[in-house]
Amino acid sequence: MLGEDNDAKAARSPKAPAPSSRTVAREAFFISFASEARSLLSSLPSSSLPSPAPVIMVTGGFRTRSGMAQALTSSAADLVGIGRPACADPALPKTLLDPTVAGARAPKYLVQAGPLKYLPLAGLVLPGLSTIFHTMLLAQVAKGEKPDTGMTVLQGAWRVWIKGAMLRGWWWFTLAIAGLFALVQRLRV
Repeated sequence: MLGEDNDAKAARSPKAPAPSSRTVAREAFFISFASEARSLLSSLPSSSLPSPAPVIMVTGGFRTRSGMAQALTSSAADLVGIGRPACADPALPKTLLDPTVAGARAPKYLVQAGPLKYLPLAGLVLPGLSTIFHTMLLAQVAKGEKPDTGMTVLQGAWRVWIKGAMLRGWWWFTLAIAGLFALVQRLRV
């Protein structure tokens, strides 16, 4: 959880100016929904609310300390979440909370589909690849490795799952994946 006081100070400091409303909108995908939820909750009689009062958490798109501070200080949210960026940099929450780190932000990277983008109906499959990619980053962290945000989804599948399956003797799994790779390569030609 981000402390409001430190983040509010960071957002107001000359080194880290408050983000524009366009930046916040781009960064916090669901901030307008959270603001509407807050407004609706405020309009209800307090006797109709559970105790303790509901907490509003916003996640999705946060990348900078100042964007998170804006969401908290605007009262749109009580908490902010950083899921995928923390997969790429497990130390990110600590960095964001450290007021001595000016301009703290999530690392920049792109999920690379590699040859999977040539699959038929790739438009249906590609959005789910981001979830798979970040799961592979977490698997690397679990093994004590540094997350490799530069790998493609296929490279990650090899490093994280396929190679391990081969070492455990799951040859049927390896053959199925090899067949999929061959199919993808053939479709590229």
